[in-house]
Amino acid sequence: MQQWSTCSGPTLSLPPSTLPPHSKKPNCQGQSALLAALRQIAEAQGIANVAERAGIPRESVYRALSPRGNPTLKTLLALLNATGLRLGVQT
Repeated sequence: MQQWSTCSGPTLSLPPSTLPPHSKKPNCQGQSALLAALRQIAEAQGIANVAERAGIPRESVYRALSPRGNPTLKTLLALLNATGLRLGVQT
């Protein structure tokens, strides 16, 4: 497991195999780390099941959570909700 802080956020623990190819060392790539973690959780729960609960086509889930994914906030919130996760913002 590799652990790092996403600049000023909480520490993420991800197996190296789930990291996007361009994430060679800890840095401020919070979006890539978030998508990799969410993809790992979605795969553990079954992508098709998560897609159904989120009301999103399965292919769109794969695309949104790919290493080059750039999901809309609506898609991200639907996937977080479908996996039982919450997104918090702190100032």
